[in-house]
Amino acid sequence: MKAVYFVDGEGDVEANIAFLTEKIHEAPIDVGIIGIGENGHIAFNDPPADFETEAAYHVVNLDERCRRQQLGEGWFENLDAVPKQAISMTVKEILRAKCIVSVVPHAVKAEAIFNTCDTFTVRPEGEIVIRPRQSGDEIRLPGGTKTLKKLLTSSNKNTL
Repeated sequence: MKAVYFVDGEGDVEANIAFLTEKIHEAPIDVGIIGIGENGHIAFNDPPADFETEAAYHVVNLDERCRRQQLGEGWFENLDAVPKQAISMTVKEILRAKCIVSVVPHAVKAEAIFNTCDTFTVRPEGEIVIRPRQSGDEIRLPGGTKTLKKLLTSSNKNTL
């Protein structure tokens, strides 16, 4: 890794976004590491996310469920301290990555994962493979979670 550029939400936000945009377009994105929220947001792009903007980064409004998640995870002392906006990479920019990795360690996010897929399979060794609505790619969840397995197997979603 040659350099790391952090999102700076202080000072001239538009200049900070312009700087990040310039840097991200210097080379293709090999690996995108993203978070998925309890409400289904990816990288703070709350549903319904903008899939059309050509911008690389933008300022997004955080809904109350997203803000409560940040509080519940211990990032802030109270709900008033959780920002109502954030700078996020756009969905279109995220999808330009050659590979996207998302670690979803909390069972409370199982419903968000469930809501992203059209088809799934639970393999004998416990791995869950889902196919998201927005792409033909597969998402592999080694071990999955009991919560997600229960949601999938009790649904009327198609198996792969």
